[in-house]
Amino acid sequence: MRKERRLSLKEEKGCMTAPGSLTAPGSLIAPGRVSWLVFLLLACLLVGAVLWVGQTSAQTGQPGTAEDPIITKSYLDQFLTPQVVELPAGHSIIGQAGTQFILRVGSAYCLADPAITMGGLSDVTGGIDVRHQEAVQSNHLLIVPRSDGRGLLAQTDIVLLVWGLYQRPGD
Repeated sequence: MRKERRLSLKEEKGCMTAPGSLTAPGSLIAPGRVSWLVFLLLACLLVGAVLWVGQTSAQTGQPGTAEDPIITKSYLDQFLTPQVVELPAGHSIIGQAGTQFILRVGSAYCLADPAITMGGLSDVTGGIDVRHQEAVQSNHLLIVPRSDGRGLLAQTDIVLLVWGLYQRPGD
């Protein structure tokens, strides 16, 4: 006697798939090829990610180049760390472009060429332009906009915080 095997519902409808297969019933992709397609897709995504990261890192430049210079301690000391400067009455301090002053003690006047029509020192705390021979207020941040002889003249003995390059004529 022949034993008959009973077909499952899936087998009766013609949907023969392996257990755990990613293919849908009636799919044109054989079950063994699905894993290769997934592998190929992931490989393409990985290659694309590596190329994108390589391109963005190349644009940022290498440390020590003109695009990404190395900052030295002397640079930090000169431009980011304030220097305390004491000036006796009657002496002056002249800043280069970008130099910043804060008058902490005493009184001083702005030094600028009176022929300059573009003003004197930028008082960024007060939001004003301090012109030649105008008094400077204490604890206001002053910025020298150009390297053309602008600075401060001490009326009394003064103490300044200075960031940047400056000269003390007559010292």
